[in-house]
Amino acid sequence: MVADLSGSGERWEEVWQNLKPGERFDRLSVAPALVDLVETGVLNPPMKVLLPGVGRGYEAVYLAKNGFDDIVGIDISPTALKEAQKYSEENGITGIKYVQGDFFDPQVLTEEYDVVIDFIFKCALLPELQTQWAPRISELLKPRGRLIYFMFPLQEKEGGPPFAQNIPDILEATSSAGLKPENIIDALPPELAHDIHQGRLGLGIFRK
Repeated sequence: MVADLSGSGERWEEVWQNLKPGERFDRLSVAPALVDLVETGVLNPPMKVLLPGVGRGYEAVYLAKNGFDDIVGIDISPTALKEAQKYSEENGITGIKYVQGDFFDPQVLTEEYDVVIDFIFKCALLPELQTQWAPRISELLKPRGRLIYFMFPLQEKEGGPPFAQNIPDILEATSSAGLKPENIIDALPPELAHDIHQGRLGLGIFRK
């Protein structure tokens, strides 16, 4: 049995059991902003990469196709991981390690990573869990490791998910966890965001 320290496993499994490709948060393709980071050399293999809330695996498969050969994707939903495995196989990718489990469970993820990429993960966490997000990422990063955080949704809103994010709170949380900002972009241009993220997506790069 997979531990569910976040208390949200059943909720996300239900979402994934009823989620068709392209519905809700599923955008059918890799995040354009991640493509830009690879094409501009901000992210270069070889490096050990962790993708929390990997979902259907669009980002993982893209990285694997571009020379990254040490990729771990974790999701608490077994259905999400079945979909990720299926998508990987459809794209001829076999080397990604998919892990079912709770991101916050120290027994599930025990290694350290060069990069943790958060694409629409933190905003899906219940607010009481978000205080654990930065410390957990810091634990998982190697010395000098980086957090690539696609900040979303940067707006004033009630409820969620996705739960509203704001840059001052993000900077305070990451700083308290020993993560120093290297680059903060409060609004990515439309061409670097999926349609549902435009105008509300930023980028933060942090170094441990």
